[in-house]
Amino acid sequence: MSKLKRVLNQTEIEGLADELRGLQGAQLQEVEVEPSPEPGSKKPGALRLGFFLPGGVRWVVVDYDVLMPALIVFPKGVAPRPLKKAKLRRPLELFLRSHFVGSRLSAVGLRVDLGRALDLYFGPERRLELHLFPHGRNAIAHATGGAVPTTSSGNERTIAEFKPMPHVPPDETGRVYSEVRTPEAIFAEWNESSSLATVSKEAAKDQVLSTLTVLIEKKKRALEKVELEIENKSRTEFRAVGEWLKAHQTLDVPVEWEKWIDRDRSLAENISRLFTEAKANDRKIEGTRSRAEALKKELDALSAGQAPVAKKRDGLLEAADARGRTYEIASDLVLLVGKNATENMTILRKAQPFDLWLHLRERPGAHGILRRARGRVVSDQELRLAGVKVAEQSTKKRAADLKGETYDLLIVECRYVRPIKGDKNGRVHYTNDRVLRLKL
Repeated sequence: MSKLKRVLNQTEIEGLADELRGLQGAQLQEVEVEPSPEPGSKKPGALRLGFFLPGGVRWVVVDYDVLMPALIVFPKGVAPRPLKKAKLRRPLELFLRSHFVGSRLSAVGLRVDLGRALDLYFGPERRLELHLFPHGRNAIAHATGGAVPTTSSGNERTIAEFKPMPHVPPDETGRVYSEVRTPEAIFAEWNESSSLATVSKEAAKDQVLSTLTVLIEKKKRALEKVELEIENKSRTEFRAVGEWLKAHQTLDVPVEWEKWIDRDRSLAENISRLFTEAKANDRKIEGTRSRAEALKKELDALSAGQAPVAKKRDGLLEAADARGRTYEIASDLVLLVGKNATENMTILRKAQPFDLWLHLRERPGAHGILRRARGRVVSDQELRLAGVKVAEQSTKKRAADLKGETYDLLIVECRYVRPIKGDKNGRVHYTNDRVLRLKL
């Protein structure tokens, strides 16, 4: 961490707020939290925010030095040196990555009730509160459904309620400095002794161009692979063979179609299987074509120098360090399914007590965690939609053959589910369960 020569005064904070307003409309692309150098402290040492603008990323650093906290707006083309990758991300960083990354800065406000503090708005439902007074270091992220580390309803304000603040002495001693530092002067003073030493403008520009070039090449390779996949899937002849069997009523097909015939099955079974496979293949081709279109749009955006839209990863998956699968059941309901038994248990342990655990009764397979707000009532229809996803992941490649089969879905609040200690197969004890019948 570095130190300014003196604490930021109110006039300087207002100047920094004006500088930040110049970033309104920019997309938040990067979030990094440097831990405090104090042993055992849960406070952030520094918060780094990267906003994407045409030509590169513009950086903002909040340095939470105990006595002299600083808000540093980096000049264009200048970037802080990369932090060493942490083994575990802090809750604030996880929350910001989940709820804020990919959003655009919409407004900057001064906190009338707190003094030397700012609010950064990212739309009507997301607000980042920055405290810049000595011994009051904190960053509080507010979003619909939660906040980190705390919220207080008494401090809520709308954008319209922010007004210009009167000038106040810069510190508790009452000393007043005649010189008011500009954002550029604050950056230069802070950067002289900063542990986050900056890289040159040329290096930062080269880094941005290099990153875009790598992303473009990666997307091109992905598009080529997807287009080849479409071509291969289009060559399958399930429907043509099925139609031939239906018309000729015999399994003695032309030699080139012999590979599509299962001699252990009857004529009727082969016809049914081939048409089922044809329908499944059509769905796969449609999904692959949609992926190709999405890749083309991403390539066009990257070629125009635009930042890739950040994929919002569910905060629970990040907290559990799990890759997992995410399914949106409703606008406020997300289903998470781990990729293996270890991930299932980790996600379960990190879930909220009122989240719902889903599993097929008396069958091995996937665990689902249906994330919901406290008190949110989930309808049977929504539960069935989530249950079908859990069933498909449990049966995997056999799912298409099991269409029409019925299953019992266990539904339990996570507070009533306990992993069996030492069990590596992902088994659990549960109580207070409910059973819902569903059809694939």
